[in-house]
Amino acid sequence: GCEIALQICQAGYYCTLGIMTECPPGTYREAVTDTSIVALKLASECTKCPYGRYRTSSKGKSADECTKCPIGKYANVTGSVRVSDCQRCPAGKNAYTTGMRLCECITADSCDLDLTGIGVGQFFSEDVNGMDYSRESLPYIGRW
Repeated sequence: GCEIALQICQAGYYCTLGIMTECPPGTYREAVTDTSIVALKLASECTKCPYGRYRTSSKGKSADECTKCPIGKYANVTGSVRVSDCQRCPAGKNAYTTGMRLCECITADSCDLDLTGIGVGQFFSEDVNGMDYSRESLPYIGRW
């Protein structure tokens, strides 16, 4: 229950107006260890999963229960709900470990690639000097 005697809303739930409710997907709430005013306030809200993580089910009890984005993907937002919220790293960058907030440059020069003369950070999809650069590319993950 919520604040019944010395009992406080259990981990994975939050309490509002005396009603205990599951933390929704993309969030969690850890156990409250004391009965201070600050601790009781923490029991009234869930925390969003951190950057680079997502949670598909409800009742999360810790940030470790939020799943890390896979290698090659990142999440620069908190509270992600699906693995599809993890974005694929752009060309020239990669997420070498799971749970990355941002992708890293593959090489020192890979983030400054400018194959068309259009300028770094601009996108292109038409022929430049007879070359079609609009095709999709996949990051190298290992042997095919």
